[in-house]
Amino acid sequence: MGLLDSAQAKWADLTGFELPTKRRRDFLTIEEADALIAAARANRYGCRDAAMMYLTYRHALRPSEVCELTWDQVHLYARPRPKLDIRRRRVGTIDQHPLIGDELAMLRELRRRQADSPFVFTSMRGKPFTPSGFGRMLERAGKAAGFEFKVSAAMLRNGCGLVMAQDGRCAAEIRQWLGLRPGASVRRFTGALKVAA
Repeated sequence: MGLLDSAQAKWADLTGFELPTKRRRDFLTIEEADALIAAARANRYGCRDAAMMYLTYRHALRPSEVCELTWDQVHLYARPRPKLDIRRRRVGTIDQHPLIGDELAMLRELRRRQADSPFVFTSMRGKPFTPSGFGRMLERAGKAAGFEFKVSAAMLRNGCGLVMAQDGRCAAEIRQWLGLRPGASVRRFTGALKVAA
């Protein structure tokens, strides 16, 4: 019995639990993200919840970035193409991403339904959504979708990086789209290709 084996045995004796042998998965596949968004559409605030999840997945938004999104960052009728200005929290830059298809339709519908709030995503009381509220919403949608694991916003964000890596995008493109610092490692996305396959 090695040192690590004895440490695991002692830990199991002390707490009644075994140490995890495998690292928990930290991404959602396209199919899982679609199931999560479909489950979110079925609730009372389905348009808002689905749009929040879709934008988080497609644009690799952090919870604070999606919650602080304002209507002046969303250019629904810009020419030649609608776009989204993303204020990246960690890097401090503003990225412009194109808005296409479903997300554009969701945002237009949300704009029609919404009160006169400067924030895109608001609570029942008209206040800006909070990252913790977004996390609870994701957990509920994950349970409704039948997932056996707890869903987090980081899983949506990392899923975007995984899709880009599957498409064969270079590390610089992945870093730029996700709003990572120059030189940041993207190994977690390229390494996850083996796990997702």
